[in-house]
Amino acid sequence: MSLPTIDHRYAPPRRWTCIGRPDDPHKTLVTEHGALLYGFERDPGRIETYRFAQVIAFRPLGDRRLVSVEQRTESARVPITVTTLDYGSVRLELRTAGHVDEALGRCDLVRWRIEADAGLDEPALTGIWLQIQALDQRFVPASRGPGHRIYRMVPERVPAAEGLPAMFEERPAVDDAPEGVTLALVSDRPLEVASAFDYGPASALATTPELVAPGDAIEGAFLVPLEVPAGALVWSLAECDRRLEAERRYWETLPALDVPIDVPDDAVQAMLVASARNILQAREVEDGLPVFQVGPTIYRGLWIVDGYFFLEAARYLGLGDDADHGLDVLLRRAQPSGAIEEMPFHHKETGIAIATLVRQTELVGDRARLERLWPTIRRAGEYVVQLMDAADALPQSAPERGIMPRSFPDGGIGGMRPEYTTALWSLIGFAAAARGARWLGLDDDAARFEAQYDRLLAATERGRARDERSTAGGLRYWPMTMPGAGDHVWVPGFAGEPPVHRRVNPGSANWALAQAIWPGEVYRSDHPVVHDLLALCDATDEREGVPEGTGWLPFRASWNYATAFYAQVWLYAGRPDKAVDYLYAMANHAGPTRTWREEQSFSDSGDALVFGDMPHNWASVEFVRLVRSLLVFERLDGLDLLAGVPDSWWRQRRAFGVERLPSRFGDVTVRVAPSGEAFNVSVEIARRADQPVAPNVRLRVPEDVGSVRHDGRTLAPGWRRLDPGGGTRSSAS
Repeated sequence: MSLPTIDHRYAPPRRWTCIGRPDDPHKTLVTEHGALLYGFERDPGRIETYRFAQVIAFRPLGDRRLVSVEQRTESARVPITVTTLDYGSVRLELRTAGHVDEALGRCDLVRWRIEADAGLDEPALTGIWLQIQALDQRFVPASRGPGHRIYRMVPERVPAAEGLPAMFEERPAVDDAPEGVTLALVSDRPLEVASAFDYGPASALATTPELVAPGDAIEGAFLVPLEVPAGALVWSLAECDRRLEAERRYWETLPALDVPIDVPDDAVQAMLVASARNILQAREVEDGLPVFQVGPTIYRGLWIVDGYFFLEAARYLGLGDDADHGLDVLLRRAQPSGAIEEMPFHHKETGIAIATLVRQTELVGDRARLERLWPTIRRAGEYVVQLMDAADALPQSAPERGIMPRSFPDGGIGGMRPEYTTALWSLIGFAAAARGARWLGLDDDAARFEAQYDRLLAATERGRARDERSTAGGLRYWPMTMPGAGDHVWVPGFAGEPPVHRRVNPGSANWALAQAIWPGEVYRSDHPVVHDLLALCDATDEREGVPEGTGWLPFRASWNYATAFYAQVWLYAGRPDKAVDYLYAMANHAGPTRTWREEQSFSDSGDALVFGDMPHNWASVEFVRLVRSLLVFERLDGLDLLAGVPDSWWRQRRAFGVERLPSRFGDVTVRVAPSGEAFNVSVEIARRADQPVAPNVRLRVPEDVGSVRHDGRTLAPGWRRLDPGGGTRSSAS
């Protein structure tokens, strides 16, 4: 039996990696070719387009064709990005890092090395060549001669020659800054103005070409200042190396990357650590509070839908203070109407916010904070009821009548339509509010929330019964939009047949359905809705191991991190094998620097479409949550321990487990340690005073990996029940 592997076989062809430290406001990105991207320019009306204010790209001098590219980070912890571009006769290596220094401020470092192929018959004539694109800007030395310092100028300020004879004059290097210009780049070697790569209007610079013997190399360093340096700037290759080493030390000793989850597959562990780093790199400080952001470009900002999962992952990664601050940031979105929303057309945000507030207080057993939040939660619940009342008042002909007003489905279907995602997340919110009310002893509030839950569920079920359809292959599915919503992904009521790459399909936008199943548990694990969703996933996951076309790219494409939503539904339904398959498939859609694009065409389709941010850190969050679920799967009625651990992890015969992972039943520690031919498993659930005792704690014991002992007793394979303190009961589930 072959072991699952992570080799990034489905990595997006166009990739971005963030190189800044946590909370970095500049969000420098490195492309798959080592170019630097600065200043993403958001166009809300064209979310599928990408434009940056400045791009710096690098090549070796000469008219050589690129043969291959390899890229990696120095380690999962250290985002120093190493890009190797092979041009046949020469290879260019770029080592790129973000850096912070009291004197230099925030800057980027690029160490370059050009090596001539050892098999050449004669030396290669080459040097470093860089191109800088920026609208209405020129990047040149201070004079017509070469310079170590490159300045940003408007075209009128660029030093110009006076007549043809000036071409033949000696041009000494000048580095003194002209008045009124900005330092843009510093090089340890002097740079001269050169032609752009494609002879277009971009600025280009190069070192003086030199002969490089076969097997030898030349090297140098650039500094890109993103703030005005505070003191005298001395730059050299040795200085670059010193600062790169400082960045390594920073990341290698950053406590936030000491994740409390340890698995025996080194590649999965590296993805976990990198996911934690990605999340921190995308984070940003807003009015004094850290805000978890999905990405550095089109999704740079707070997203209430994503926030539920970000704050949960923050707790699992030991970032409790940041999660607390995340609640404060969320509460800034509370409106006088009772709504908690960032986008007024996104009605489900209030239900998600309710669930987030309750879930976060449950994870730390903070009943006192829930009490303080309760007036906000009560008003938010009343606002959702008002939405339901508004839907009740709609004409009989409205398909959404009695459920929820038209809203923005998101996750693969746009515009205001009659749809189900708002109802599904409102159900999760009502259930959480009722649970929170019971915890606080507010039985009247609990009864009101439960009554509204029942009302909305009954209406939603009537709609489902009306709207369910079957695929051409006979699979039953529940479309997330209602009759009359239209079949165009972006345009409600689109006239005519949408183009195939814009056509809603059976899996479109079923993200909220997956989340209503788990963690929402609106539907029990053996309900037909669960069966139908998983049958649809199973029928569409053959091409690259992930369900096809459930997001904004509905045709021959994957929504990469939605894979984790479905994986955890598989786990909920008792199919850990599929959950594990999806974990590895999701990881293989990340790039080799361990970052994900939100969506991309299948790699063998030739379509080459992309959508969303990169790094897209809801993906990082979901990878953390999915690995946590394989080890500690939390249900409303208890905990399933080691539920999804694959046999391949056991067969590594290495210790693994989790340390004090928060759950609503307490902080969970599970340790698995090999001992001869056996394994010893220890379990501890440390409850805070206000947390409930887990009604059910079960441990999954695998077959054919050796005996498993707990509390000195050998456990038979299968599910074994434990008492809440970790003791074994003999009965099996």
